[in-house]
Amino acid sequence: MMLSLSRVLFVVLLAALLAGCDNVGRIFDPTFDPGRGPSGPGTSNIEVPPVGGDVRDGRPLVREVYPKGGGWPESVPIVVEFSESVNQSSLQPTGPTATDARLIVRLEGSQQSIPCAYDFLAGGKLLVLRPTAGLPNTPDPGLGVSSAYEVVLLPEARDTDGLRFQGSEEEILATFTTDAPAEEDDGDILAVFPRDNQVNAARDTQVLVVFTRVANLPSLTLANLSLTTNLGTTVPTENEVVLSTLGVPDARVVSLKHVGDLEPDRVHEVNAAPEITFGSNGSLGLNGGTPYSRFTTAVVPTPIAVGLAPGSAQVNFDNKINRGNLTNLRLEVELPNGFAVDDRVVARIYGGDRADVENPAELLFVEATADIVSTSDNLVEVDFVDKLGSLETPVFDEGEVTFVAQLRRGNVHSGMIQSSLDTELDTVPPQILSLGPPGSLTEQQVFTDLQHLTLYGVATEGLGAATLTYLPGSSAERSVQLFAGQESGEFVMEPLDLRVQPEPENFHLDITDTAGNEAVSLISGDVMQRGYIAEGTSTSMQVEVYDQATLLPLAGATVAVEPDAPVLPAVGRVTGTTGADGRVVLTNVSGITKTTTVSLAGYDAVTVYNAPFSKLSLPLRPIGGAPASLTGTVGFEPTVGVTVMIGSGSFADPIQLDAQTDISDPIAIPATSILANRPTVVTALGGNFPASLTPTFGYHGCNMCGFDLQTQSPPLQGVSSGEESEVGLLLSTAVVPFITSLSGPLGLPLSIIEDFDLAEGLDTENLVGGLPSVRLTMALRGFPGQSLFGVGFAQPFTGAQYTLNGTYSQALHALMTPYPSSQWLLTEALDIEGRLSRMRSLVVTLQGFVIDPVNPPSIPTVTPPAGPVVGSPQISVVDALQPGEFDSLGMLEIVAEDSAGRRWTLFAQDTDSLGADEDFQFPDQTGMSILAPGDWSIIAYSRLFIGVGPTVTDVILAERLREEVTLARSAPATVTVQ
Repeated sequence: MMLSLSRVLFVVLLAALLAGCDNVGRIFDPTFDPGRGPSGPGTSNIEVPPVGGDVRDGRPLVREVYPKGGGWPESVPIVVEFSESVNQSSLQPTGPTATDARLIVRLEGSQQSIPCAYDFLAGGKLLVLRPTAGLPNTPDPGLGVSSAYEVVLLPEARDTDGLRFQGSEEEILATFTTDAPAEEDDGDILAVFPRDNQVNAARDTQVLVVFTRVANLPSLTLANLSLTTNLGTTVPTENEVVLSTLGVPDARVVSLKHVGDLEPDRVHEVNAAPEITFGSNGSLGLNGGTPYSRFTTAVVPTPIAVGLAPGSAQVNFDNKINRGNLTNLRLEVELPNGFAVDDRVVARIYGGDRADVENPAELLFVEATADIVSTSDNLVEVDFVDKLGSLETPVFDEGEVTFVAQLRRGNVHSGMIQSSLDTELDTVPPQILSLGPPGSLTEQQVFTDLQHLTLYGVATEGLGAATLTYLPGSSAERSVQLFAGQESGEFVMEPLDLRVQPEPENFHLDITDTAGNEAVSLISGDVMQRGYIAEGTSTSMQVEVYDQATLLPLAGATVAVEPDAPVLPAVGRVTGTTGADGRVVLTNVSGITKTTTVSLAGYDAVTVYNAPFSKLSLPLRPIGGAPASLTGTVGFEPTVGVTVMIGSGSFADPIQLDAQTDISDPIAIPATSILANRPTVVTALGGNFPASLTPTFGYHGCNMCGFDLQTQSPPLQGVSSGEESEVGLLLSTAVVPFITSLSGPLGLPLSIIEDFDLAEGLDTENLVGGLPSVRLTMALRGFPGQSLFGVGFAQPFTGAQYTLNGTYSQALHALMTPYPSSQWLLTEALDIEGRLSRMRSLVVTLQGFVIDPVNPPSIPTVTPPAGPVVGSPQISVVDALQPGEFDSLGMLEIVAEDSAGRRWTLFAQDTDSLGADEDFQFPDQTGMSILAPGDWSIIAYSRLFIGVGPTVTDVILAERLREEVTLARSAPATVTVQ
């Protein structure tokens, strides 16, 4: 084909031009690929446009570069304006000390980039480079003139869509020198954005002024730097220094911050006054410019919001893409006034590129548009139906996605907006990895030894919702919801009331992940309640034996039942051995009341003494207790004398009130024995303990309340015997209204006086520490024991009477509302012989006043036989319990321990009034060999607690600790058994 003469001349001239200019972009190179090239690991060729950003068709361009030429101070920054939002990671260095940036400043003739701070402003359309050490005016020794600096664009720089700038070689954007007089302090405006005389500036644009030197902050007033319209109206702005160096504001870059969109199609003027000062005596040079610059705004308004359209959004899972909406997705864009027919809404969804298996950081976007056909509705739906792939092969990786939207009118664009909520794509249904502990090795059985089941579990991913439905055959079904879940998959349910259920009952668990995907099927299994004494007078008895640490059944345990109170030798005894399910059924058992003894090698023994029952579930404690250990740290700023009280209802020793950090290391939680295989609540109070004046604390925290004391979180996962459970607990400063001091009713002064002279048998003249201990505790449904949530102290009043006061954490109590059933002011006196009198007064937490239902309990006294005995001993115990008050039950617990550390506990319910001595015969050991001959140490515990069963004799053993009202402990007595 013959070329015309004009075309031949054009090609010749173009070739000559390209040959003479090495840095001209190769815009006419037909072999240049404008598409995405390979990106490095951890980076993406595509980036999400920032809020206020813009995307354009075709390659990105450099619009302006400042400074150019000579006469600039050494402090001058470098400003580069782009035609659209750029891929920031493709231009800036990969680290603070890296030299691999693709837009650099260097000395002319050098290939070494000068270290700079890179700051992208105005939606990624403006880059400010601030050389770390400034730009010294260094004369060229060969030429005798100042060395020049170059601003250079290197290959592989891209816009947010992944398109390269024009040119496959480096391009020098500007050359300048910093040869201003050293003694000069005056400053100039280096650049403004939008630039002078720009048209169709986005109405949400950031308005920026860049100075050549650091301006004096007090001079940057609205009188000296302002934004007006050509009509003379002032645009309300706030002058904001947007950059800093090591925390020091860098007043070379100032934003004239406006609220909302600027007026449409209006000339705006940036006004500056010479009263802006620099250094000690410098002022702003304006070169006669008043106003300094002008720009005209576009007509197109900025969208207000973007999110899933109502037909695509799932209730409680806004902005989540899941299995239910992946293939029929629509976004909804909300527009302000000012949009018009034929405007186009452009929406995009950004996410990980599932097809790029080599670079997991690579992003991809899917775009859809909607043309406006009417202005009657400002909510516009954009159709993404079938654009995101299928459930089998979605376009995006699982994980974070971002919605963006923009309004366009021809070539005029608004700024970009992003979805305000966290957005996520997840099409994988959740699965349960484990339930418990406590529980079996499968998800089909979960255990509890409490009245309420607090189900702990781990799923394959974080849960956003869950429903646990209990289906007991003997009563109506009940259900509870998710309390808290974590991204790791740990979750915990609200407490489920089981009441007293001697038989396994069915449950269903329905789970939904944080994106709204439901599990493929319901998880079903059995709830196994342990540790009950159920009333009944049948001659057929069912006894279940389990490991107290694991709640798993114990096979091979010996069960001996005899009528009424035991005698020596045993009369009418019926024995059996538990099977694999830990159970044995004994028939032809006589007596309305019965005594049952359970023993197994390697475990302590238990006896339920002379009580009416037909079903028993009894725990055997591994010899030595087999506890786990709680360790970890608390996070706060220690001050002199401050330590931290750690509380938990899971302490292995139910007498223990708290564990306290050491003043030499106040953040280290001392290793403390806790129950194994139980989800653990940990609370903490930091302050000067013991309190001497006002009982209060300066810090508080709870592992189920999040770092901010406002985020519901799962408890610590239970760990096996001998293992450590480590907690990292960040404490918050305790300030009103998050802490409350006790008061009297109706806000009257507090007047609690406890008289420990009423605790008969307590040596009040010789108390450990000289005073009773005072704590505030809360009984959390579904968790063992009682957890610390406040601290108090006792002060002498008269004799053995003490006035009490205390302060508690409203924050801990409030967030745990689904769990607490009662809150208590605990007062405990311990004498030097080990005798203990503990009482709890009910706290009405909303008002802070106390209901004092009981007096300090008297001490049970153990009287052993006068001399050595042959076989099991009989002892006498003073009856110190008065059950029935406060809807309470009474239980006497007599614990005998031999020299090898094996224990034998007798549980005797006390349903009568205070009385004289009562005799208790330890059952005949024949055929069981429970404790070894020798000296036995015997201690009696009398306990008053709130009953949970339908009848007075129905008891869940662990609830006696959680709902304890009073506790009294005897001094140890010794009996010699031959």
